[in-house]
Amino acid sequence: MHPLERLRYAARIEGADPALLAREVAASLAEIAEEDVAGLVPACRRLVDRHPADGPLWWLSARLLASPDPLDEAREAAAALTHDPTAERLAAALPEEVTLVAVGWPDVAGEALRRRGDVEVLLVDSGGEADGLG
Repeated sequence: MHPLERLRYAARIEGADPALLAREVAASLAEIAEEDVAGLVPACRRLVDRHPADGPLWWLSARLLASPDPLDEAREAAAALTHDPTAERLAAALPEEVTLVAVGWPDVAGEALRRRGDVEVLLVDSGGEADGLG
């Protein structure tokens, strides 16, 4: 599949894990960078316009657009997303009987809470963005 077609498919995905979506997009953006570096700007702009609350996509786009070698940067970013230790560290750092408030789409916090398993969570989702967390 052509990288632009794969990006169009990824842009239409709703409710996917933000880090997983960013990893998928990284490969397509790397292929676009190989063919036409200038094509990264509109590709990243369309992605963040379509997913404005997806932190990993913003992070990935910023890294690639600021990099002198977007191809290598895409590979490094995908590896960083795959091996992100934040959820494990957060799960270990939460003391017992903690009250946690997460603002926005709490994908990392949600993963940490699932790993702990002993934390009671009250989920308030006014925008319908936390389907995967519940």
